[in-house]
Amino acid sequence: MKSILVTSKDLKKNNWEAIENLLVENQVQAIFNDSSRAMTAEEICSVCSKTKIEGIVVYSSSDEINSEVFKNCKDLKVISRHGVGIENIDITVAKKYGVEIRTTNELCDYETVADLAFGLILCLSRRIALMDRSLKKKNWLREVGNDVWGKKLGIVGFGRIGQALAQRALGFKMKVLSYDPYIDIPTEKAVKMVDIEQLLTESDFISLHMPLTKETHNIIDIDQFALMKKTAYLINTARADLVNQEVLLEVLREKRIAGAAIDVYSVEPAQKDPLIDSNLDNLICTPHVGSYTIENLKQMDYAVFKNAVEVISKYKD
Repeated sequence: MKSILVTSKDLKKNNWEAIENLLVENQVQAIFNDSSRAMTAEEICSVCSKTKIEGIVVYSSSDEINSEVFKNCKDLKVISRHGVGIENIDITVAKKYGVEIRTTNELCDYETVADLAFGLILCLSRRIALMDRSLKKKNWLREVGNDVWGKKLGIVGFGRIGQALAQRALGFKMKVLSYDPYIDIPTEKAVKMVDIEQLLTESDFISLHMPLTKETHNIIDIDQFALMKKTAYLINTARADLVNQEVLLEVLREKRIAGAAIDVYSVEPAQKDPLIDSNLDNLICTPHVGSYTIENLKQMDYAVFKNAVEVISKYKD
């Protein structure tokens, strides 16, 4: 029987009966991470030293899949990522060792993430979360918010999620700007492609939808915040380190922008994150739930195991 390592017990919560049938049919056993946090490279290597692990199902962007994993886990055939972000996986070394990288990018989770991003725009502008917390404390706080319709949305990164978000924004009669160095002509004619400086200067809402790379790390830093309107809102459902986190906290405390909503953190689970601990009224935090709907998770959870099984089944014992 072949073995795969699964870096999170959460993958046993949804659609497990179908997944288990898939594993049994293909004579594959899943070995789960016992911890409630992401796995370090050392922990992964320790499992591989005791069991012949041919695939790793990676759940979190905080799981450490570096060169040490590929050097020490010599039976590895595939890394199967739950989601599309692979910034925590050393792709160059994986290729050197002949390990295939799979993601669940063939699914429609981009629509689900776009839903959350637009929901956060509405929540920020109408101060919904703040009033909910206040009313539950018996305070009749009637906050005056901002309109969303007719405002200008800047989308940084115009891939599938950015395009899906644009469709939602256009339905609200918003004007949409986008910056993406790899796209000259948007698929949606109503979207205007601009440089990032113009986007930051003109937008009332700025939503980030880029992968995290060396080039995009801290793409939003002190100089970029200085370009934004004091009435602007920042939404990040992509990757935390697209934004300088220390600067973001400072900007929010000093109210140099109107507010922010974040769904992603430098270390996850985020248990000691300064932004969360700040408890600021102009900040909304959600625990990396961009793809977390019943419908979408059911598909993703099955697909991430299916991808791993497909690869390792090609190899004979």
